[in-house]
Amino acid sequence: MTIKLGNLTDWRVLDGKSLAFVAADYDKGRPRRLRLDVNSEVGCNWYIRFHRVPIMNMPEYLLGAEPVRGDPEAVERFFAFIPAGLETVEFTFGGDFELMPVRPDECEILYWTSEAEEYWSEGDGETFSTIYERQPRNEALEHIMFQAAQNQLRRDKAHAEELAAIRAEIGAMNGRQSGVHGGAPAQHQEPDAARQSGGSAAQAAAGGAGGASGAGDTPNGPNETPEGENK
Repeated sequence: MTIKLGNLTDWRVLDGKSLAFVAADYDKGRPRRLRLDVNSEVGCNWYIRFHRVPIMNMPEYLLGAEPVRGDPEAVERFFAFIPAGLETVEFTFGGDFELMPVRPDECEILYWTSEAEEYWSEGDGETFSTIYERQPRNEALEHIMFQAAQNQLRRDKAHAEELAAIRAEIGAMNGRQSGVHGGAPAQHQEPDAARQSGGSAAQAAAGGAGGASGAGDTPNGPNETPEGENK
């Protein structure tokens, strides 16, 4: 097990009965993340004390009404039990508050908070940043840019309508022209066996009709007597 204490000169001794946390003026009321490092001889309970402004119309406020705030009231409640030794407590809170440990008088508590940390960097003083100067507004140019954007939207809408009409026309043409290369649709073709059987039956019927109609006829024509025969 490794105990990392860091720089011993950074640890502070809790002399009083409470440890106060004061939020910056620009950060009043906004929750901020805090870290408390405690190195205590014995374990003890810690309590928190802060002031709260109650909202009198809480149900209506939750439904979207304007809040009706009452008078500030002091709130004191249990915070956490921090055992002996080196411990770290992380939490989020907004505004000013105090942390109060319940400890024996001879118990010593060392602490360190994230709000006491300082950040700095050493440099030669030379900077390469430049200050951006805001240009004055040009209302005429802004109006021209707005009109150009509106024209582009109208062109895009007209182009989309033209594409939709072309697609509809192509779909209608494909529905009318179902043949190859736009020709007439192919007719139903019967199988070869059916065509052959149907053709032979038709020829037989035609032959029978021809024999009946040609009975008694001669090559010279009907009702003609062959040469060499007596009438």
